[in-house]
Amino acid sequence: VWSGVKLSPELQTAAAQSKATADANVEVIVQYRVAPTASHHQRVAALGGKLHVAMAHIQGAHYTLPKSALATLAGDPDVAYISLNRPVKVMFDNITDGTVHSDYANGIGQTGAGIGVAIIDSGIVDLPDFHTGSTNRIVYQQSFVGGTPADQYGHGTHVAGILAGNGFGGSYLGTILEGNIVSLKVLDQNGQGSDATVIQAINTAISLKSQYNIKVINLSLGRPVYESAANDPLCIAVEKAWKAGITVVVAAGNNGRDNTGGIGGYGTITAPGNDPYVITVGC
Repeated sequence: VWSGVKLSPELQTAAAQSKATADANVEVIVQYRVAPTASHHQRVAALGGKLHVAMAHIQGAHYTLPKSALATLAGDPDVAYISLNRPVKVMFDNITDGTVHSDYANGIGQTGAGIGVAIIDSGIVDLPDFHTGSTNRIVYQQSFVGGTPADQYGHGTHVAGILAGNGFGGSYLGTILEGNIVSLKVLDQNGQGSDATVIQAINTAISLKSQYNIKVINLSLGRPVYESAANDPLCIAVEKAWKAGITVVVAAGNNGRDNTGGIGGYGTITAPGNDPYVITVGC
């Protein structure tokens, strides 16, 4: 018997659709009550599904499967929650070092030297601002959306400059003038990505923590909140990073005091900024 509480709100609707549309495929993230094994992936395959990537750190996996199989998969006692692989987009417009008083910190020698910051965004263009002398402070780059790890949209470079640019050739200084950058590209040339790419990048940042002394993950991206942070796979992923000893900083979103819903502008923070384990930043 299907238990609706195992399906995210959008998937509850999809599972109830007519036969004509129920055979269409849908990308989902499945969280299990146990660490998923090959047997779990085989069960999904038997339902017509395809495994894209296992996500052991959140006890989950990214699949494509027919909508008609959602109810059956939700009935698996090992399945805890199934959500759509939702789109994420860029957040964050502008900020200055003076806002957070990093100008003072830099002035007394707190430049972030030796500290690693994982920027999960649209990639970074290698600019002189990210070099200290002959040393390139972009110490690692990886793309989770295919193609080049370099920035093809501009947002990731913008964020990296604010966080770690040293003002080479100009007067705009970042927060940590000598900090190292781990660039994990999850947004494409249009500034679009998905839960799955972000979750993979977070796991990669955790795995690289010791190698690059990663102290902070920056997520200037997000999407609407659909369920409790306790069930949301994006929130589960950032909590895993926090539990691994990494401070996670997330944009509050660009909606501000939007009163479209007639609620006085409340409830506009985007996920995973709604998670209680992250530092959510608005501007």
